[in-house]
Amino acid sequence: MVVKGKHAPLWFDLLISGELTTDLDERRAAIPASEHPGSRAIAEVACIAALAGRELGPQVHAIDPTVGCGFMLATLSRALRHSGAEVHALGVDINTEAARVAEESLASSTDGFEVKRGNVLTADLLPSHAAELVVYEPPWGVDWRSEQRAITERETAGWYPFGLGPVSDSGWLFHQRALSALRPASEGGGRLVTFLNAT
Repeated sequence: MVVKGKHAPLWFDLLISGELTTDLDERRAAIPASEHPGSRAIAEVACIAALAGRELGPQVHAIDPTVGCGFMLATLSRALRHSGAEVHALGVDINTEAARVAEESLASSTDGFEVKRGNVLTADLLPSHAAELVVYEPPWGVDWRSEQRAITERETAGWYPFGLGPVSDSGWLFHQRALSALRPASEGGGRLVTFLNAT
């Protein structure tokens, strides 16, 4: 899949022109900053990174384990739909209000979606090795001390094979949970797109 020049796919043209996400932009503008509605630019970058050069089948499973208000996953779902794919989108968030907004965003983006509420670090909310695409922006600098016992138990059960990282930042835990949802290479592989805190 080429994403520039005369061979650019329809989803790319719609994304760059803003036509793909006009109503999402309006919904984002109505959300208080305290709810962290997300950036259109980040959603666009994630979408391009997820799809550029990637050959996908007629059905695509996409997951955002920190879905927030759902704009990143909704943007990706729309791009996939314009590529002719049947999209199965799953979002997870611990914030009930954000999850409600995510449901609205995804309802206008794909027929096949589910938004689960809960803590993805301690609750079994993600399917194992099922997704062709995983996109997410984890919370940065979030302390997980209050969940330390449950997370340590999950480490013992094999959830965190690369270690737990500093208690002061849960990012490393979110990355491992996201990786666990990615389809293995033996089944065609998948692609994960995330954003890292440079500090």
